[in-house]
Amino acid sequence: MMLRTSAQIGLLVLLSSPFFGQPAPGQAAAANAGAVQTETPTFELADVHVSPHRTTQGTRGAILRNSGRYEFTNATMVDLIRIAYDVDADKVLGGPSWLESDRFDIFAQVPPKTSQETARMMLQALLADRFKLMLHKDSHSMPTYALSVSKDGHKLKEASGSGEPECKMTIQQNSPAEAAAIQNALQNGGPVTLRVTTFLYSCHSMTMAAFAGQMHTMIVAPSYVGNNPIADQTGLKGSWDFDFKYTIKPPTNGNAPLIGTANGVVQATVSGEYISLFDAMDKQLGLKLDAVTLPIPVILVDSVNRKPADNPPEVTAKLPPPPKDEFEVAEIRLTPPGATSAGSRGFQLNGQLDLRAYPLKSLIIIGWDINGGADALADAPKWLANAKVDLIAKLTPSSPPNQGIDIDALRPAVRALLQDRFKAQIHTEMRPGTVWVMTAPKPKLAKADPLMRTLCKEGPGKDGKDPRTASPVLGRLLTCQNMTMAEFAEELPRRAGGYFTGGGPVIDETGLTDSYDFTLSFSVAQLIPGSALSNAIAGGGIVVAGGRGGDGANPNDPTGAISLQDALSKQLGLKLEQQKRPVPTAVLDHIEEKPTE
Repeated sequence: MMLRTSAQIGLLVLLSSPFFGQPAPGQAAAANAGAVQTETPTFELADVHVSPHRTTQGTRGAILRNSGRYEFTNATMVDLIRIAYDVDADKVLGGPSWLESDRFDIFAQVPPKTSQETARMMLQALLADRFKLMLHKDSHSMPTYALSVSKDGHKLKEASGSGEPECKMTIQQNSPAEAAAIQNALQNGGPVTLRVTTFLYSCHSMTMAAFAGQMHTMIVAPSYVGNNPIADQTGLKGSWDFDFKYTIKPPTNGNAPLIGTANGVVQATVSGEYISLFDAMDKQLGLKLDAVTLPIPVILVDSVNRKPADNPPEVTAKLPPPPKDEFEVAEIRLTPPGATSAGSRGFQLNGQLDLRAYPLKSLIIIGWDINGGADALADAPKWLANAKVDLIAKLTPSSPPNQGIDIDALRPAVRALLQDRFKAQIHTEMRPGTVWVMTAPKPKLAKADPLMRTLCKEGPGKDGKDPRTASPVLGRLLTCQNMTMAEFAEELPRRAGGYFTGGGPVIDETGLTDSYDFTLSFSVAQLIPGSALSNAIAGGGIVVAGGRGGDGANPNDPTGAISLQDALSKQLGLKLEQQKRPVPTAVLDHIEEKPTE
């Protein structure tokens, strides 16, 4: 009864909010979040340890490999609980302050043909055994929406058949010709016209209870109704057939979108009609969505150990090995002069690669997992900056395709291929490089309650104030709670990545040692003329924000945009600037200009 997508979302979907319509985890298993039962299946072996420090803070997992190896890395306790009990992260409440800051790696062995649901139960047992996790199900009043029938009645049709309940989605957006015209305008100048991306849903044999419960998983729906399940208050029984369409949120001030280009920011012309999700329900289906506060099923953490119990001494030696580090087959050659990336199918879920006119330097960065931007690969020959390759290869899938592209298996295979065919040799050493240093000339920070959970998330705080509503150009809003400046410095590159494409970590030199609560509102980097991402955008996708800014925007910027650096200074009294410091640097010792046959 899940809402299913029948079309891929292209790079040119116009985004006016940070939400990308990724489906939230199901809610059904939250009801099973009581004490772990004795009959719960368990991992055969499990290696559990604190994660090593990583330059990227993204969670990787949970992956069930075909070899019987289970992996979940760089995961917070909230990540582990949400996967184990199939519940949204914001429905995991209570517990100690470190629940969203400390990170753990889990490598385990499972029997053949273990399902994802069984693996969840195994993870539940592991958390109870190794962390002494105790939790229980409960309900908590949270803001959400209620779906009801409009005063003039609904416009639904009784289901015509007994097929599987489903809602299929397709997208109307810029045609290939329109997309090419947009790219040409961004690179060479001229007017830019954007078609409003429209999402079309066709639902069959759906009950209103099922439809309402899954509405928050629809594409960009969270920007309208948040992440909580919607309550069905229609009173309609039976199953229904219906179609509807809507778009991203219309700009609140009526202005056309702003687009970051290589030369700054341009205001685009929009073709098509904006249709809000609320209007789609009301005018097309005869339904209405009203904001309400209702009890929502949650998980309350009663107690948990910060340090996991020690691993058995033999566990590492007996675990299945990680994926093989080579492609089954691979053909790589230099891209012929004048050839383009047309026809490239990219990185595919079945383990196949079809890359055309792909930068060789980008392959090196993937293979050696290099972070830090332009300064990260030292001693590269000049020709490498423009070298492109065509690569067709197949990697034996180490995990089911529905788990996504397995970057952990892809990296060593790419590295081995480049070592073999281009004789690439790289080592890492400390060299002068670019870092970001954060200081606190005039801090404006409120001390936190030390008992509250440490976290930093996108969106408004408990007061619900969201400056993005009045000023869409301020497209980013971070709410941080019980966070030290050292933790915030580590979090910033992940939360505002567009500002750190030039490389380097953020080093905390504020001298502040307390924990603080604060919010930070700023614009995406693409809207700041001269930023690294703004200057590079003509060669990639298009990122669109709403109209002109309002209160708090930079008065010197005609778009009303405010940079991360200005926001830190004006709102928090912090200063962020680039400096040269010794940083770990990947050094290219050798690479051939042409691959071997």
